[in-house]
Amino acid sequence: MEQLTPGLTTQLWQEDRGTLLLWGGDLNTPADSAWLTALRKLRRRPADGLVWVTSAFDQLSAPGLEPPLPVPSESTMDSLSHAISTRMDKLGWQLPLYVWSLHPRAGQPEGRITQAAGCLLPAGCRTEGLAEQLSALTPDLTSQGLQQTCGEVKHNFLLTLADQLIREPQSVTAPLSVMLNPYRPLPLAGVVFSQPSAGAERAVTHHWGYG
Repeated sequence: MEQLTPGLTTQLWQEDRGTLLLWGGDLNTPADSAWLTALRKLRRRPADGLVWVTSAFDQLSAPGLEPPLPVPSESTMDSLSHAISTRMDKLGWQLPLYVWSLHPRAGQPEGRITQAAGCLLPAGCRTEGLAEQLSALTPDLTSQGLQQTCGEVKHNFLLTLADQLIREPQSVTAPLSVMLNPYRPLPLAGVVFSQPSAGAERAVTHHWGYG
C-alpha cells in the first residue's frame, strides 16, 4: 500500500480533490473493529468501494527482472476472501471490490506519471467473464506499450503486462476465481494493474496524489 499511497497506513485517511481514501487494514491481520465501527457510524453507506492492493499477481517477465514469487494458493485466497468479507460485515455494507494489482518488480515509471490499466466487471461475473475482460485489454496494452518502448526502451510496463496476460492469464484468473465462487462470491467489480507510484508523497498530512 505504501508504494501506491504513501502514508495512508499510518494516517488512516487521505483526501485529494474530493476523493477520500480510508485505510481498512492489512488483510493478514485481524480487522480493526473499533476503526471500522467508527466508519460505519459516519453514514448509512460508509464508502463507495473497497480496494485490495496486492503485488501477488506480479508475474511480469522481462530481461533483468528477478524471478517472481508463486501466485497465492487457493487456501491463501480463501483466507484473504474471508478477511475481506469480515471487513464488509463490520462496515455493514457489501461494497464493490476492486483488486489493484501492483507490480513493484517493474520499478517506478521514471520520467512519466504512473499509468494504470484495468477493466470493470459486471455484477455476477464468473471466472470465464474475467478471463474475457482481461483478454480484451491486451490489444490496447500491446499497441500503447510498443509506442512507449519506441520512445524509451525502459518504459515497457504495458508491453510486459500484455505479455503476462497473454502467456499466463491464469496467474490472475486462477487466484481470483476463489473470490468469484458462486457459493460464496465477493462483489468483484474491477481489476487494475500499475507500477508503484512515483512522486505521490505529499508534505501535507492526510493528502495524497501528485504535485
